Amino acid sequence: MGSYQALLSLVNNAALLLALAVLYDIASPGSEPNTRFKQVLIGVCIGLIGIVLMLNPWILAPGVIFDTRSVLLSTAGLFFGPVSAVIAATIASLFRIYQGGSGAWTGVIVIVVTTGLGLAWSHWRRRPPQPFTWSELYIFGIVVHSAMLLCMLTLPWSIVVDTLREISLPVIAVYPIATVLLGKLLSHHVQRREIGKALKTEIVERKQTEEALRLNEIMLTTGARLTHQGSWMWDIESDVFTPSDEWRRIHGCDALTLSMAQLLPIAHPEDLPMVQHAFEQGLKYGKPYNLEHRIVRQDNGEVRYIAAYGQIFFGKAGQPIKIIGVAQDITDRKQAEDALQESEKRFRRAIQDAPFPTLIHAEDGEILMINRAWLEITGYTQSEISTIGDWTERAYGKRQQQVQEGIDRLYELDRPLAEGEFVITCQDGRQRVWDFSTSPLSQTADGRRTVISIAADITDRKQAEDEIHRLNAKLEQRVRERTAQLEAANKELETFAYSVSHDLKAPLRGIDGYSRLLLDDYASQLNKEGQLFIENIRQGVGQMSRLIDDLLAYSRMERRALRRDMLDLRQLIDSLIAERAGDIMARCATVRVDLPLLTVWADPEGLTQVLRNLLDNAFKFGCKGIPVEVEIGGRPGNASIILWIKDNGIGFDSSFCDRIFEIFQRLQRTEDYPGTGIGLAIARKAMQRMGGQIWAESTLGQGATFFLELPSYDV
Repeated sequence: MGSYQALLSLVNNAALLLALAVLYDIASPGSEPNTRFKQVLIGVCIGLIGIVLMLNPWILAPGVIFDTRSVLLSTAGLFFGPVSAVIAATIASLFRIYQGGSGAWTGVIVIVVTTGLGLAWSHWRRRPPQPFTWSELYIFGIVVHSAMLLCMLTLPWSIVVDTLREISLPVIAVYPIATVLLGKLLSHHVQRREIGKALKTEIVERKQTEEALRLNEIMLTTGARLTHQGSWMWDIESDVFTPSDEWRRIHGCDALTLSMAQLLPIAHPEDLPMVQHAFEQGLKYGKPYNLEHRIVRQDNGEVRYIAAYGQIFFGKAGQPIKIIGVAQDITDRKQAEDALQESEKRFRRAIQDAPFPTLIHAEDGEILMINRAWLEITGYTQSEISTIGDWTERAYGKRQQQVQEGIDRLYELDRPLAEGEFVITCQDGRQRVWDFSTSPLSQTADGRRTVISIAADITDRKQAEDEIHRLNAKLEQRVRERTAQLEAANKELETFAYSVSHDLKAPLRGIDGYSRLLLDDYASQLNKEGQLFIENIRQGVGQMSRLIDDLLAYSRMERRALRRDMLDLRQLIDSLIAERAGDIMARCATVRVDLPLLTVWADPEGLTQVLRNLLDNAFKFGCKGIPVEVEIGGRPGNASIILWIKDNGIGFDSSFCDRIFEIFQRLQRTEDYPGTGIGLAIARKAMQRMGGQIWAESTLGQGATFFLELPSYDV
């Protein structure tokens, strides 16, 4: 009767366990407890279920109670992992200690052992993908509760035997079955959760696949549009040609499907036979369809170029059933190719027609292009110099190796190089001088580096230079000879000038002396007319003496060594005015100097002579009865100094502005204005030797202005 009551109590407790488990299964979230918080929460829930079970026990004796917490905690360790199981076992252990009694510690030991067995079984099983079977769960229940019965040995020894006798049969009969039921319930929960997870994963993967397909379609469509490439399929059996949107855009066609009879006329009439032949060959021999041809757009009649590619598919019987392919608009490429070909033709024509010898060659020595000028000047044929080695051998002879080494270095150039002058030998043995320059070009299709070498035939120029050098040498010899002659002539001129100064002046001095003695000693014996004659003789002698002095001064001006100094004009003019102070006072003349601080590079003696002559002329050619007024001024120029001397004298006709600077040219009679007519000629000669110039401006009766221009730096 006691065993029956024990069994009934345990069945009720097991039913409560299963009911609580069902409620937990309904209320628990469907997601996997994959976070620490969820594992803790599940452990707390299982611990609370354990407390409820311990509040409805089978009381065997005071302090000794039995319930189905061993089933709960062992399956918790089996299904929910160590975190949840340990938390649930801890809560249950604390509550059992709180309940107290002689079996409290035995209850705690049962909690620990059964929880540990569940965790150990789960670890041993390694969570295989197969669900728990009924037999495995039953064996697990037998093992767990056999261990529980062994734990009863920890009870006080006085009640161990009676306890085992009372609970062994109910525990072994009910607890494994409860373990199986709870295990299957939780196993089904886990399976549903895994199925839900798999479904979610499949849904996510399907969405990702759909998104990838959508993106792939967008990329294919965008790529086709950007590359002007449309796809098509021709079902041979039904004769239905199905193009893509891009194909229709390329061909200007609105039809969604076409027949072969409708398709072929889209090809350009001149290319239609080629297109038909390509289709026929593909169908006959199974070769891929690959062709470039022109089409005529159906919407506007524009001619375009396309590249069509097609793959033929065959049926089980070996007959062609369909062709799938693409068509790419290559109009831009064809136009670029045509432009490139035209550019290459122009380049080749320019090279061939160039007046300079031109050669394009590769680093392996192959001559890729040689122009007409090269061949015409040298006399070689293209077959005779097909390589650089042939050219160097024929053109340079013994110098071939030396020249070849220089040519080999040209292929490493990254900028144009002027190589210099080379002597080449032509086919007829003549030698020419060529000035070479080379520039790098791009590589050939097979990767060879290339350069272009251009030569200027400077043979005639070199010969002209040699002739010029010969003429220069001859001219230099003549200059040396002429210089020697001039030096001899100058020496003779100096001797002549000395003779003129000494030999001519000696008789003049005699004439002047004797005529003066006649006037002094015999004036009483001469009438007035005789005295006038003697006076005229003396004046002529004086005029002749002054003329000789001026001629000598003019001659010395040409031969005198020129000295250049930096001169202060104001200081030079002040000293000249001080020198003429007596004449200025005697003539009641006025000299005004309005001159800024100016310096010039000039010959001190030559410039002083010029200024003295101009100042003397200003005094000499004054108007009778009018005091002489002289103004001296100046101003700086860009690279020179302008100086002027202005007077209020008689002036002269402006038509004689150049004549007055010529030697012996006078505008007034000697009787009126004495002079030799050499002073202004000396002034011009001196200015020319100093790198300057002199000129005059005047109006008859209104005075004259003489201008001097001198460099402000050493020339």
